[in-house]
Amino acid sequence: MTGVESLLCIEELVERLQQIVLFRHVRGEHSSLWCLHFHRSQQLYMEYLMAHHDHLVALYTSTFHT
Repeated sequence: MTGVESLLCIEELVERLQQIVLFRHVRGEHSSLWCLHFHRSQQLYMEYLMAHHDHLVALYTSTFHT
């Protein structure tokens, strides 16, 4: 996976989380199942960030601080 692909994956994950939160909020769904789903999504997102942290920092630095 290239750096650009990594960034796109992160953007997509953030967008999906935001859409899920908005959708559930609008529908008034706050069930325990929904909470579990959301927290699992957050956990996967954080695991991805941690696994690619050094690569993403290097990519950000080379992209925006040249």
